[in-house]
Amino acid sequence: MKVFTKSGHFLLTGTPEGKVLLYDVIKNRSLVHTYVGHTKAVRDITFSNDGTHFLSCGFDGIVRYWDT
Repeated sequence: MKVFTKSGHFLLTGTPEGKVLLYDVIKNRSLVHTYVGHTKAVRDITFSNDGTHFLSCGFDGIVRYWDT
């Protein structure tokens, strides 16, 4: 689980099903988007410095670069 540190506005979390979930934790604590791209569990996630992108890596050996 990662929080975008500059604003603390978004939270990323990976699932055992290979999805990455983006939540808005300030406004209404709702799920903003579900990213599907891994065939195995998400191992780690991190935001870019400006928060416009993030990287995810899974136990499937794939690293993905996403638009936030």
